[in-house]
Amino acid sequence: MKNFFRLVVFTVLICLFFSVKAQNNSNVPISGRLLNIHNPFKGFCLSVTTQAQLVMPAEVISYWENNIIESKFGFGGESGIELSYHFKYFGISLGVNFGTLSVVNLRPHLERFPYIDLEDPQWSFANQMPFRDRSHNVLFPVKFELHAPLNDRFWLVGAVGVKFAPGYEMRKSINDLWLSTDEEVACEKLYTSAMTDLGFAYELPYGDLLRCTVGANISFKKTMTGYYVLLNYDFPSADAGSVSTFNHSLNLQLAYIHTFHRYKTKAKQDQLWREELSSHEFQFNVGDPVLTVSSASSLAAHNGFTGFFHASSGLTLSANYWTQPLGDYAITRYVPVFSLNYHYRIAKWFWIGGLTTFSGVHNTWRDRLTDEPTGNGNEFFWSLMPDIRFSYLNRKHVTLYSGIGVGMFLSHYKDYVFGNNIPHNQVSLGFQFTALGVKAGSNHWFGDLELGMGHKGFVSAGFGYNF
Repeated sequence: MKNFFRLVVFTVLICLFFSVKAQNNSNVPISGRLLNIHNPFKGFCLSVTTQAQLVMPAEVISYWENNIIESKFGFGGESGIELSYHFKYFGISLGVNFGTLSVVNLRPHLERFPYIDLEDPQWSFANQMPFRDRSHNVLFPVKFELHAPLNDRFWLVGAVGVKFAPGYEMRKSINDLWLSTDEEVACEKLYTSAMTDLGFAYELPYGDLLRCTVGANISFKKTMTGYYVLLNYDFPSADAGSVSTFNHSLNLQLAYIHTFHRYKTKAKQDQLWREELSSHEFQFNVGDPVLTVSSASSLAAHNGFTGFFHASSGLTLSANYWTQPLGDYAITRYVPVFSLNYHYRIAKWFWIGGLTTFSGVHNTWRDRLTDEPTGNGNEFFWSLMPDIRFSYLNRKHVTLYSGIGVGMFLSHYKDYVFGNNIPHNQVSLGFQFTALGVKAGSNHWFGDLELGMGHKGFVSAGFGYNF
């Protein structure tokens, strides 16, 4: 275990050394490219991995110390997929593999006991030798990875981590050669082992990577315990003992790493607009109040939409009322729609923001004969609505766009009717649809013109500031 931790420390130090060296030489040209300008690891990667394992011999303990059975190295392997996320010089990964959890490779120690003849039926069960067995399981490696550039194509890579395997009960029974019972084999809930890798990665022309590493795996718990019995009719108990396995192995791993190069390159190109185009925008406009007044003005409704006449006598308006000496006329003043917008650009073509507007109507009624004031009324309109914008021409100095907003519209008015000051409040649906908008300018300031329909007006124009 001490040697394993030394290997881990060595792996980390080597990768850190090359990472620091890469930072110090990040502006050194290599083969026409700047070292570390392009990092294929950065972001998400998906890997397909496969590895060959040289598994350490199982532990064999002879009960009678005859030591007829010897344990040899075995071979195993793993394959699976790995999802990782990388920063500049390090990353984390989670894999799902299927592979070897333990290996048993037993045979009679023929060099020490040359009289054992595997073909002789006197040696009961000896014809089962050499005895080889492998146990497999689903494995979940979790790793902390380091990578540092050596040149514009080769990277030094290293990793340290932990490998998990769900527990299960393993039993073997092959002609009494390999015996295990519930009492003899305890099922672990979880098998864990430490792992480390060190090697190289090569960037392919289209941005993906090939990785080759060597590493070690050290198990924290026994993965299998069993017994063997080797009999001879002349020697009733020639040898018997126990066998235990650990998932200790040396590994050679190959991996194909899909870096999503095209997607990352496109995303990086798509982000270049942030260096030239603004993200925030304030806009102040002045528009016509035609729709606001005609659809929401209570004064207009009160005056019958007939030119805002006010009947002080309270008589119903009619065609012959124009010829009557009694009555008055209205002088109407409109307040244009003042609007204030804020937008934030989420994508190059898509914005979100908010819109508020203010407008009003003021009426003064005068007697038709004496021209004396007989009354007045004021109405104010205010709206607040979130809105979105779609820009389909995006240049540094010119933008074409459309948009839509829906929210709350409020009106408040006071009308002197028959000498009484009567306040009224009303809340309704507010909206604005911008069919076409254009803005142009430089040095963060711009002018704009919009055509649409809603409480901002059919036509509005103004100026703004972006950054």
